[in-house]
Amino acid sequence: MGQLSEDLGREAEEKAGRYLESCGYTILERRFRCRFGDIDLIFRDGDQVVFAEVKYRKDRRFGDPAEYIGAKKIGNLRLCARAWQCVKGTEDMPCRFDVLALVKEEGRWLCRHIRDAF
Repeated sequence: MGQLSEDLGREAEEKAGRYLESCGYTILERRFRCRFGDIDLIFRDGDQVVFAEVKYRKDRRFGDPAEYIGAKKIGNLRLCARAWQCVKGTEDMPCRFDVLALVKEEGRWLCRHIRDAF
């Protein structure tokens, strides 16, 4: 991945985090990494821990950003979530997986929050 792409990815994750905070969610962790991969954002929604994948595109020419999450990525996200829960001692807490699909159009970020995405 090139530097420009990495910068846009970090910017998208930052925008997604701010969006979640503006909706009243509490961010627990950003960019959690383990041997199985990474989770972009982990936040709290009531009594649930939510593991969120942030996907972005510079436009919608090639479809919705959420369409770019494949079965392998979903499996890795589930493994990472288990690892995080073991580290934090939250194995008994209910959890879910959300997607934040962002598109940058005319200099503005548009965010679509897909709850319980998989």
